[in-house]
Amino acid sequence: MSATQFSTYLRRLVGEERVDRLRSAIGPLYRAAQYNLVQPAQNRLRYRRRLSAAPTYDLGDRDVLFLVVDCLRNDHISRSGYDRQTTPFLDSVGTYYPNCASAASWTYSSVPSILTGLYPHTHGAVFETEYRNKGMDTPPANLREDVFTLPEILAKSGYETYLSTAIATAELPVRGRFKEANIYHDSHYNAPAEKLRRHLLEWWDSTDGPRFGYVHFGDLHAELRRPDQEPFGEIPDVDNVEGWDFLETTEPREEFEAYREAKLKLYDSVLRYVDDQIRLLFDALDERGDLEDALVVVVGDHGEEFWERVELERRHFDDPRNTYGTGHGHALVPEVVFVPLLISGESVTETTDWVSTTDIVPTVLAELGLSESDLSAFDGVPHQYPVPDRAVLSEEVAYGYDQQAVVRGSHLLIHSPYEDQSVVLDLEADEQIDDPDVETTLRSHLSDEKQAGTANTLNATTRDQLADLGYI
Repeated sequence: MSATQFSTYLRRLVGEERVDRLRSAIGPLYRAAQYNLVQPAQNRLRYRRRLSAAPTYDLGDRDVLFLVVDCLRNDHISRSGYDRQTTPFLDSVGTYYPNCASAASWTYSSVPSILTGLYPHTHGAVFETEYRNKGMDTPPANLREDVFTLPEILAKSGYETYLSTAIATAELPVRGRFKEANIYHDSHYNAPAEKLRRHLLEWWDSTDGPRFGYVHFGDLHAELRRPDQEPFGEIPDVDNVEGWDFLETTEPREEFEAYREAKLKLYDSVLRYVDDQIRLLFDALDERGDLEDALVVVVGDHGEEFWERVELERRHFDDPRNTYGTGHGHALVPEVVFVPLLISGESVTETTDWVSTTDIVPTVLAELGLSESDLSAFDGVPHQYPVPDRAVLSEEVAYGYDQQAVVRGSHLLIHSPYEDQSVVLDLEADEQIDDPDVETTLRSHLSDEKQAGTANTLNATTRDQLADLGYI
């Protein structure tokens, strides 16, 4: 008897209402068992199997820590010249790369690029459908089985590996790739940075290393949590400022402008809170004597848009939600693509050339002693061996038809092959231009190939977490 047949039989036997009450009582217990017992056991088995197949390299033993801030756009950190002091601590940390493009417009495809050094069309954590709408009912594919992540490569060399995240879509595509992985999900809100900081330090103190830690802060992802401090003045008590309003229209204009102003002030205030939590983390590692020799990467997985490109997107790119110019995952515009990248402990100097989040893994491995020939397997370019006049890519949207973007020099191309739409932006003038020669040159860097990993399945707990993020 199938599960469906049994459910029908049970309903006829004891009645619809009793079955519904039984489901309500058992459901949370089932999800808790799945999350706390079944899933960790499956992850451990997968981790051990993959570790045996991972490549072996002769690497150094410096601690490595990735701090990824969800929805962090480059032009809102004060180091970029922003008019609010949102990141006073990060302003003084490591090497700053002001021209960094995220490999993807949303977390699910972006995080694997940060952890593999490969673009989405190579690593496989992508949608196979041309048209997307939220997407987690028919989730994107897993990371390809023959692709190994940085934590797996380092674990093979003797590292302890750890992931903690407030965003479920950061863990899902790399499930089973870390020795220990935790999703800290508070109901309705993402777990605060302070909680992730404390748990990282507990893990850090539990092992002698060498260590690779990955922390994914979700504070800037809606729903935003109002911080205790308001460093840029009182945040107006505007209805639903923690979420999103004015999704289909920016009228009435006066109410919209008040809402947008409050939204930006809340975003910037939360960013200041995250900056302070990162400072406390650096201070704690310094007190332990573990910071001086560590490699620490701070990066945004993608940015966030606040109505800057509403009309451009409405003219050129279809969104099934009929919402344009807000959030992320819908269009490869500058506010979503350009993210800050800071690296503390590397041996190279700053550059104003374009870099990519795919560069992080090869740069770290170069610092740990991997040879230049072995580094050629990555899509990303190690900062120790820069490529002049380089073009970098950004890919994968979660809403509408798929897009691919190319950044080179002062131009950005956004291309939607299924809609036969191309937009070229002059980044210095911040305007759309019509230049066939520039468009042809940029289109020559697009990739025609795309490899998807194995099909994905979502358990009930993961579905609950994704629903709170608006993906289901």
